[in-house]
Amino acid sequence: MSKAQKKRANPLFRLLVVGFTCYAVFAMVGLQVEIAKRQREIKELEDKCTQQEIDNKEIERLLAEGNNEDYIERVARDKLDFSYPNERILVDVSGG
Repeated sequence: MSKAQKKRANPLFRLLVVGFTCYAVFAMVGLQVEIAKRQREIKELEDKCTQQEIDNKEIERLLAEGNNEDYIERVARDKLDFSYPNERILVDVSGG
């Protein structure tokens, strides 16, 4: 290879290396963003799982006690928004 051919090949090679390096950096940044997003999703799912386990233990405790009326009343109030006739429900709307 002559010096002229080496001079022409060298800038082309440098351009390819710079282009590949830029691509690799952007790809790695994109992967890091995706990893962070997935880690947040995992944390949210773990929190939901923990809360469900707590709820399940509470239900098991209530069933073991045999006092199902309290559980039924709590579900009717909390989940179904039921109340006794002529009962006043006060709702805190202060946000605090």
